[in-house]
Amino acid sequence: LSNLKIVDSIETVKEDIYKKTGAEIITVGTTAKKKEKSQPLSSLLKHKKTPLLILFGTAGGMDDNFLDSLDIILEPIETGSGYNHLSVRSAVSIFIDRLYMADYYWRAYFLYGVRHGKCDSSKAGNTAEKN
Repeated sequence: LSNLKIVDSIETVKEDIYKKTGAEIITVGTTAKKKEKSQPLSSLLKHKKTPLLILFGTAGGMDDNFLDSLDIILEPIETGSGYNHLSVRSAVSIFIDRLYMADYYWRAYFLYGVRHGKCDSSKAGNTAEKN
């Protein structure tokens, strides 16, 4: 908890991250409700070099206006039961696991594709630099 810092707003967090990284951040929100601009978790993989501020709501969820102000809204975690409301700690655990696995499978496919001629190997260096 020594790294924990309480701030007044998301804007303060964005400013702090910009000061530390020199990069604009992408704000990402999660919700149990499917939204029009929802994207799959794997869409985050194309932003590997960009700082991401990932926000998880509590039981009441985040305000729709707030969610709409974010750069990316992730698709809900599907449980197969039709009931998508999870505790924050469960949602974060699943999120981290799925993001890690999406990255793992993307890398495995890319390496397979380059080795077997399914990808343009001249782009391999560029892609590797983005990782």
